[in-house]
Amino acid sequence: MWEISISIDSQKAVCIDNLMRDISPYVKQAGGVMARGKTLSRDYLSLACEDSHHKLITDALHDIISDIIITDFKLDYLKENSRLPINNRINYNAFIKALVEFDREFDRDMVIRKLFFQKELMLDGFYNFRLKELRSRWQEICDLANNNSVYLSYHETFLELLKFLVNTINSKLEEVHIFNENGNYVFYDKDMKKLKYADYHLDEEINSDTIIPSLINLSPNRIIFYSIDKLPVVIVNMISSIFENRVEVR
Repeated sequence: MWEISISIDSQKAVCIDNLMRDISPYVKQAGGVMARGKTLSRDYLSLACEDSHHKLITDALHDIISDIIITDFKLDYLKENSRLPINNRINYNAFIKALVEFDREFDRDMVIRKLFFQKELMLDGFYNFRLKELRSRWQEICDLANNNSVYLSYHETFLELLKFLVNTINSKLEEVHIFNENGNYVFYDKDMKKLKYADYHLDEEINSDTIIPSLINLSPNRIIFYSIDKLPVVIVNMISSIFENRVEVR
């Protein structure tokens, strides 16, 4: 019987919740079992299956855990270590998200190279002790942004830099259709099926403050707007500047 326990400090328990959600179909496919629990100041998820099926789970764990590190952990690191002006919340959210997505594939490869599964994996310990090189790269990004933060106060310069960063991000979807529904923006895929936001680390509700970082996260090849007249002009202009000919209005 193969088994593993994955834990984290309870202050970051949401990571275990996300892990449980994402790994669940693979555990089921492998005929395994899992248990979610808490002990002292740590939350954990225990997984087990027959030895002959464990590769199905470990392959999925590589993808899921690396995604948690390079999305959630990286976002926290950039927020804690950058000194970007946050007087404009829309610009700040967009720029931080672009930095999170920047060099994503390199970050993922580095995490996966360092990730080995034994009987127990402490996610925060893995991050703190095995990923020092990765954090050094993130610090370089912070330093570069901090040293040039004065230029980000100039709107045109900010948009040019943001557009450059967005153009380096690999697309996660071919196209996204956006509707305004009861004051929030709802994303649908090319088949007009509502996106499962959790699958893409999107907020449960997307509003005027988060629509641009949400689009940067997805970096779709086509962005189709409906009822664009309900979207603030400043946001429409920003999206048009950042994504240029990817944007279409219907």
